[in-house]
Amino acid sequence: MPNIHSTAIIDDNADIHPSSKVSAFVVINGKVKIKENCFIGNHATIGSFPTTENMGAKSLDNEVVIENNCWIGDGVTIQSGCTNTTFIGENSKINHNSSIGHDVVIGKNCFIGLNNSISGKSVIGNNVTSGPGCTFNNMSKIGNNVRVGIGSLVLHEIEENLVVIGRPARDINLENKYKKKLKKIIGEDYKSKFITSPLGKYRFLRYFLKPIYLIMPLFLRKKISNYLDFKRKNN
Repeated sequence: MPNIHSTAIIDDNADIHPSSKVSAFVVINGKVKIKENCFIGNHATIGSFPTTENMGAKSLDNEVVIENNCWIGDGVTIQSGCTNTTFIGENSKINHNSSIGHDVVIGKNCFIGLNNSISGKSVIGNNVTSGPGCTFNNMSKIGNNVRVGIGSLVLHEIEENLVVIGRPARDINLENKYKKKLKKIIGEDYKSKFITSPLGKYRFLRYFLKPIYLIMPLFLRKKISNYLDFKRKNN
């Protein structure tokens, strides 16, 4: 086939549409369906055997399906399904060196960032975008229209239409909302307060009292210092 590079290794059970392009040194194993107008980057491996508990002696009949107009970057690994089909929805892009685990379902119009790792049986909704370096725990569930920030770690279900970031990933809007409430409760504004002694509101007196303090006898200065230390620890 003219769109398949001569160095690519293609399993006899693979079904690749003539309009799709397979680049150099690609390996496609088992029942892999690549539909129309797809691009498979260099050194990608599709249909790789998943390494899971107690799977060593089993032969897998489940397949990988890549829908129309998908773009698979260089060095991407997509594992075969164990119990269900590993599925990539149409118009989705998987950036270079990402790993897609067994039984993963990725919806339509998704963009999976550079060096992402999506563990087995995760479900990614439609119109999901993830930044570089994100990690999705096994059986993660991501709703539609979600944005996952750079380097995030997804450990739980993410509802639709959220923007999350962090390790673990958190809803930015919700976090900011509770930060505002917390600051209101403790009476703080957005600017950090100066760290002062319990008598900080009278700090203007220090300019007048400091010379007196310096000429006091040592035992009196120690008593004053001990008293102020006691007040700090109990406030």
